[in-house]
Amino acid sequence: MRWTGHGTESAESESAEVRALRFATATATAAAAAAAMVRQLLTDAVLPGELLPADRPAPTLRATYTGYRSELTEAVRTGHGNTGAGPCA
Repeated sequence: MRWTGHGTESAESESAEVRALRFATATATAAAAAAAMVRQLLTDAVLPGELLPADRPAPTLRATYTGYRSELTEAVRTGHGNTGAGPCA
């Protein structure tokens, strides 16, 4: 397998370790984004709807975070994403 700077030449030839690293990287990135969403939501103004700006990101962030949390919960519950190369193997 040869590293090209953008990934490997063939996904089929990747080892379990490389797949585990890719999964961990994607998971860490998603977790960091989710943490940023939670921080934003914690600082969101609790005001009546008529006083909130129309373009505030909170409703979209809440929906996105809820989807992420559901996917993560399901992945943990079912073991989805386990490549067999990590500590869950």
